[in-house]
This record gives sequence, structure tokens and C-alpha cells, in this order.
Amino acid sequence: MENYITFDVLGGIFRKSMEMEAMVLDEAVETTSKSAAKLSISVPPPASGEGKPFVIDTSYSYVGKNGSGKLIISATGNGADEFTTADLSQKIRTFNPLKLRFLFFNFVFNNKCLGEVHVEGEIVCDITGKYDTATRKFLGNAHCANGPAERPQTILYITDAANYDVEMNAGLIINGNPFNYGSYKNSGTITIDGDEKKIEELIVDGSSCS
Repeated sequence: MENYITFDVLGGIFRKSMEMEAMVLDEAVETTSKSAAKLSISVPPPASGEGKPFVIDTSYSYVGKNGSGKLIISATGNGADEFTTADLSQKIRTFNPLKLRFLFFNFVFNNKCLGEVHVEGEIVCDITGKYDTATRKFLGNAHCANGPAERPQTILYITDAANYDVEMNAGLIINGNPFNYGSYKNSGTITIDGDEKKIEELIVDGSSCS
């Protein structure tokens, strides 16, 4: 059970159907035409010119499976663009930092091993790094926790069998396509019902049923 929870709160919630490589919300539960996984790079472009700064301040709202619950994802931050082609069509976007907030309001998704799962609470991720629009690769780091540092809150992970209180202090090294699970190396700790364990010891087996 700890493996499933760890995998889900660190991205498994956004798997598309049974494809473990995909990190997008299922199209059937989207309330907008944009994918949540594209949120960090699908933002209004800055004015043309090398090294131009940009500011991100946007959010998206989604309903859960069969219209149950809500998920709000917001992105705020700033950075700068370095253009790599003369026509300005390709660039490297530096995020310093990008803050992603995932607000779950009894959000329902399907875990292929457990069935319908409800999630309540907040996950906050602070991300720094560079995204190459030509190769679609991101190189950087992220820190994710259960709520902001000044007011952490327990995440509720609710199954038909039991409810679980979840806290985490997660570090991620990102190297590759940011929408593929294989681009992430996870570390840190997760605490489930007061029992603290290392994330790297749990997350790998969370993507498959035993």
C-alpha cells in the first residue's frame, strides 16, 4: 500500500490510462483544452529578444473521474528566454523558480490496483532548471511537500478499505522529457500514518500491482 501511495502522490495521479510513461490527466476528466502536464511550458511567450524575462501566473481547473471532486493546478514564477535560432522559433527557457501548486478537493482518480481513490489536500513543488524547446528536455531540480513550508497540511489518500494521512519531503532530479516518469530521480522521505520511509525505496514498485 505504501508503494501505491508514494507513486501516486509523486505523479502517478496524472498517468493516462495504463501508459506509465504518460504524465497527463486523462482527457475525459479535463475541464479545459490544455493538458496539466504542459502547464509549466505552455505559458504566454515573452517579447522577442535574447534573454528576455517572463512571468508565469496561471491556473487550470479539472474535475475528477465521473465528475467527482476538483483539482486546481496553479503555476507562478519567473525566468528568462535565451533564443537559439535566428528566427526566435527555438529557445532555452530558464525557470528560477517555478512554483506549482496542486489543490485537491476530494479529487477522484482511478488506481489500477486499488480502484477509485479520493485525494484531499495540497502539494507544492518548487522547480528550478532549463527547458530546451528544440529537444524538449528539462534539466533541473524540484522540491515537493505537502503544502507550503509556512503552513504544511496533511494529504488525505482515501480508498474503499481505509484512509491514509500523507506527508512528504521529496527531492527530484529532472533530466529529460519532463512528461516521462523515466526523467525523474526521486529522493527524500514520505510519512504515511506517522511511519516515515525513504521515497526511493517505495516508488519503483508503486506503478505495478503485486
